[in-house]
Amino acid sequence: LAKRLTAPIMLRMAVSSLGTIDDKRYGVCLENGVLLEARGIVVAVPARYADHMLRTLAPEAALLLSDYRYDPVARVHLGFQAQAVPHDLPVITGGLFKFAERYALPGRVPADHVLVRAGVRLDVEPSVATPDQALAAVRAHFEAEPVLARSHYWPEADSLTRFLPEHSANMDAIEAALPPGIVLVGSDYRARRLPDQVAQGRSAARKIADVL
Repeated sequence: LAKRLTAPIMLRMAVSSLGTIDDKRYGVCLENGVLLEARGIVVAVPARYADHMLRTLAPEAALLLSDYRYDPVARVHLGFQAQAVPHDLPVITGGLFKFAERYALPGRVPADHVLVRAGVRLDVEPSVATPDQALAAVRAHFEAEPVLARSHYWPEADSLTRFLPEHSANMDAIEAALPPGIVLVGSDYRARRLPDQVAQGRSAARKIADVL
């Protein structure tokens, strides 16, 4: 497959919008002014970006995508020597914390060490509004000094919309509003777990192949 994909990979080339060139070709407009031609497009971006890209090409789908909401959760990772962290973690609960777990993974976590992973919401307490503040909030629950401490935040990591009861019906409406050869792919849409995402990618490839 890699040998057959001979077109260059274009890094740092943001897409501003999608449109039509004629009845068989779409236009991919980049933010630097370059226009690419395509007969099929896999839109593999979070919903809020897909909304922006599709406003001209598929306004009804874009309007539905604009309703997507996300849980602003920062990920915190703390590494400790194993004896410093009990199997039962300190109580890390409440609206501020989405989850907290302790695990040791051979090959990823050194022997005699454990990794504590926690999710911290950034919209609950004014004093915890950044990844660094989230790290400090988790760190405060442990007396031992961590050997590793990291935090990061991606605004589109935790979709709330995909868990709504009406999400499946909304996706039916969004997909029905897309023109032939335009396919949405990603965990914001129908696939939550890895096997589902693989199946979703294969389905998207078949849909694109049908219009080529």
